[in-house]
Amino acid sequence: MDTEQLFRDSFWPHYPSDVRANLAAARTTDANPGNNPEFPARMGAFAETFVRGVQAMRPELPPLAFDDASVHRLSTVVGPELRDELLAKNELVPFVLHGVAWLGEVIVRAHGGSWRFRNPLWESFVHLRSAAGEADLALFSWFLRALTPPESGVGASSLSDRYRRFVERPTVDVAAWPVFVTGERKLPRLAKVRYDLLHKYLRAHLPELSDLGADFPSPERFEAYGFRYLDLAVIGAGRMVLMSGLAEGGFGAFWLGPKGFEGSLFVPCDTFPEPRAEVIGDGSDLLAQRVRLHFAQNKQALFEELLWWGP
Repeated sequence: MDTEQLFRDSFWPHYPSDVRANLAAARTTDANPGNNPEFPARMGAFAETFVRGVQAMRPELPPLAFDDASVHRLSTVVGPELRDELLAKNELVPFVLHGVAWLGEVIVRAHGGSWRFRNPLWESFVHLRSAAGEADLALFSWFLRALTPPESGVGASSLSDRYRRFVERPTVDVAAWPVFVTGERKLPRLAKVRYDLLHKYLRAHLPELSDLGADFPSPERFEAYGFRYLDLAVIGAGRMVLMSGLAEGGFGAFWLGPKGFEGSLFVPCDTFPEPRAEVIGDGSDLLAQRVRLHFAQNKQALFEELLWWGP
């Protein structure tokens, strides 16, 4: 069952007839133009119902709160298996409606987001301002995609992935991060990639990065990537190092901070044209710097632009 089928089979029958006649218009029409306080109050009540329901359904999970950690805990159980369980009990629609309300309330309470109400309420967005700009986060879509098989490519599929990429990472206070690489640093390409040679490279060119961190791939896992080369760049005005290169089957990138591994990304791609990571901006405007990944899939040239501190 893909996302479209899940939407058509389980949710479409519950849409009012006027919305069904013009869904695109409904998704752009404010359902609360008078700022009636009953709307956010209702979402808050739905969110509390969701917290109690998840606790009863999955007592092994620590109780949900309105914080980032709770989103990641919930994400561990939101998938096709849970979808089938809820469908069998005829509980999928209320679960998603209340889940959208809860997730939106987390973003509103923890990150200063604001509701943009639509009809039906599960189509509501949360508007968020961050270092990545302004966006209306379609939380209903997030749930549908998390409840169907994972997608491939640069995009994220799990609830946790999307939340980290579009809420947590853009709202990080990167200006407070320590600068650990100072001065001009021209970093040559590591043309022969082995785990031991990477450590020698770092000692010679980036002695400040004395440890790759406990979460960096093990020597065996790192060798399995089959990197043909690695390019390194200092980003964030010395707050992070980006390491990237062409591997077997795709393009891999690692973000390294003063304590080593901070994050990674792997993009399946063609070997030609050679994929690369382009750093846009010199870091003088910290929030404006970006990392642009250039790659091709099935001979189609593509790019993905990311915050410099990673997805």
